Amino acid sequence: MQLMASSKKNHEVNHLENELFNDLHSNEGITFESFDSYKDFRNDQEFLTLLASTYVDDAVNGRHEYFIPEPEPLRIYRWYHQKGIKICLNILIWLNMAIVLFEKPSVYELPYWATMLMELTCIVGYTLRLYHLWNFTPITRYWKNRNVIVVLICILFTLVDMLLYIILMQLGQIKYAIRWSRVLRPAFMINFSESQQVQRSIRNIRKIMPEVSNVLMLFLLFIGLYSLLGLKLFGKRDFKDIQGEPYFVNYWDIYFKLYVLTTTANNPDIMIPVYNQSNWYSLYFDIFTIIATYLFVSIFLAVIYQNYRQYLKNGVMASVYRKRRNMKLAFDCLKVKHGSTWVLTFSKWKHLLYFLRPKMDPLQAVLYWKVLDENQENVIGFNSFSQFCDLLHIKMDSINVKGHIFMRLTPNIYFSKVGVWLQKCVKHKFFAYFFDMVIVLNAISIGLNYEIIEPLFLTLFNIEIFLKFYTFGPKEFSRNIINRFDTAVIVPATLLYILKSITEIVRYSEFIVDCLLILRILRLFKLVANFNRLNVILKTIIQIGPAIITYGGIVFILYYIYGIVGMEVFSNLIHGYVAYNTSNISSNEFCGNIKLKDSEFARLKYCEKNFNNIVKSFNILFDLMNVNQWHIITDGFVRATNSFARIYFVSFHFLCVIVVLNIFVAFILEAFIVQYSLSKRNSKLALEKKILEKGKVTSNAEPTLSVSDTIDFANLDSDFNIQEYLNKSGMTFQLRKSQWNNAEYLLQQMFEDELDEKDIGVEFNDDFDDLEPIAFQSTSTFKKDKINNLDFL
Repeated sequence: MQLMASSKKNHEVNHLENELFNDLHSNEGITFESFDSYKDFRNDQEFLTLLASTYVDDAVNGRHEYFIPEPEPLRIYRWYHQKGIKICLNILIWLNMAIVLFEKPSVYELPYWATMLMELTCIVGYTLRLYHLWNFTPITRYWKNRNVIVVLICILFTLVDMLLYIILMQLGQIKYAIRWSRVLRPAFMINFSESQQVQRSIRNIRKIMPEVSNVLMLFLLFIGLYSLLGLKLFGKRDFKDIQGEPYFVNYWDIYFKLYVLTTTANNPDIMIPVYNQSNWYSLYFDIFTIIATYLFVSIFLAVIYQNYRQYLKNGVMASVYRKRRNMKLAFDCLKVKHGSTWVLTFSKWKHLLYFLRPKMDPLQAVLYWKVLDENQENVIGFNSFSQFCDLLHIKMDSINVKGHIFMRLTPNIYFSKVGVWLQKCVKHKFFAYFFDMVIVLNAISIGLNYEIIEPLFLTLFNIEIFLKFYTFGPKEFSRNIINRFDTAVIVPATLLYILKSITEIVRYSEFIVDCLLILRILRLFKLVANFNRLNVILKTIIQIGPAIITYGGIVFILYYIYGIVGMEVFSNLIHGYVAYNTSNISSNEFCGNIKLKDSEFARLKYCEKNFNNIVKSFNILFDLMNVNQWHIITDGFVRATNSFARIYFVSFHFLCVIVVLNIFVAFILEAFIVQYSLSKRNSKLALEKKILEKGKVTSNAEPTLSVSDTIDFANLDSDFNIQEYLNKSGMTFQLRKSQWNNAEYLLQQMFEDELDEKDIGVEFNDDFDDLEPIAFQSTSTFKKDKINNLDFL
């Protein structure tokens, strides 16, 4: 009976979800009668408002988890996305990744039971997170979630590995005790919903690999044929390389050297032995470089760019559809009949904001309503409501009508003749010009090593900070990132300089002061703002910065996996100079491994380039990513093991340099073009223009002492005259200069213009995650097409 009841409940949930989704394309949307399966909902307006606020919040934050639309699952779902819960999960993920610092081979070794206990704690946390997800997700959806399945498999494998490791350690079989499951740890970072950007990027990488593989096969075949030509051309001529060994006599050695030549790391060293015999032999290598380096590498970039852009576009458009679907569901929870159309009233709007943004300034809430109520009908339709999600991405700061703390505490001083004159000086453009000149002079003095005048510059910079802080007040002062940076550098430098002058107790104080003083040179970037062309480029770089972090995460995951594998395969084969007896001169000459004797690796003293802990592994992988001298590092480990070690290094080069870094370039091109074009136009976006028009908001707001009555949001109505209130009180808002710095929103901005604003997705009763169309089309077009135009994952 219990099983039948559970099955019936799941059927009802799925039926309700299908109804909600199918009605997305109707003109009227869903009605409250759609909740027949849950009769308690029909008259529970508070629950419907809470449900609507959840949908809007999901749309704003790019979330798309499915949840059972009942009070208890909804409460659990909202708790699931609490910031504190997510922080705890991220701490567990990074703790799990950091355990490698304390495991053999370690940076700082702990007993294996201690690291096991740390990892078990993380596993318990992951399990609780999955159980949390179970409590609000429909069962059929839960078991169709690939991320859940991957996490469960990784947990199972990790527990089995931990058990086997403990048994082997207890039996004394230390030689066979290997923690092979450590390479699975990045899977936890990838497969929890908090890493959706990384998930999408890795999914896109996986999808472009077939196309890249086709070019790779042709590329490797070309190297193979050219290696055979080199073997026949040079192999029987008894040439010697720079180390006195036979030149171009082993096919696989030739193959590897030519592959390295595509990165130009061994150019021109590879050709010198034969070039010294005849300059005409250089044609062999020049032709190869032109074809392999300039043709094939460019083709790799073109193929990756084209395919990645298409898959990125499809994924982002799916996110746009999910956002619009959530906004439609939210609207359907709150709508009322107004004539022949469905609308949202101001009363329901207030209730929505109470759950969605309880700390929002009431005046800002009314301002949003005025912006969305374009026709001034005191109601808004779905088309206007759908813009609310974008409106919430525009950041505004309210200006205190009572003035900042110095205005209120010392009005006689602040508004005296001297005080007013001082404020005018600070706000004048020549104040900024003067301290820009001081920054340049300080940089010159540092370069000329004139330390005797450093106290003068410190004094001037502290005066600048104090005057700005006093003039603009703490809140306005802290909004400016330049002010925050100046304070973070100048204040500690001043304190340390004073301590250094009066006592020698502060250890390393001189070094710290020097570093902080040198950091002030970075303030020179502030001068870029004075040049419009450079300012546009700098702003573009800053705004796409958060989105770039996603690709840093992918590189970190790749580093972690290859670092773990490298430690298991190559650890303790090569030793740094501090790792063994330095009195043994013969050992110092070949890094503690006799196989490296007379090698280029040992001659260049690359002994610290090894895999003896995760930090050194990351360092050597970074060198490999930069490709310079990577063939010498590879040769060292080939000598220490065998020629199959090249597979490790070549595969890392292919995945990291050819695939991931080229994808990174592709993304930068797209993001930079979008942001640069917007900045170049130097115009406000449509919603920002509406805010400026409706609320008389200024980007250079001046706070006043005008005092007005506080706004009672509960008693507000849609007839509230916001412009009259602003004029009466002197109250205003300040638009932040840096908008659209959210990675998900930046991606949506790149492609959303290609969709019709009324298009809310394909008519299909399945999750968008299960759909990856070759090219998303409008809803009207999709009705005419077949399902086989879609590529199911």
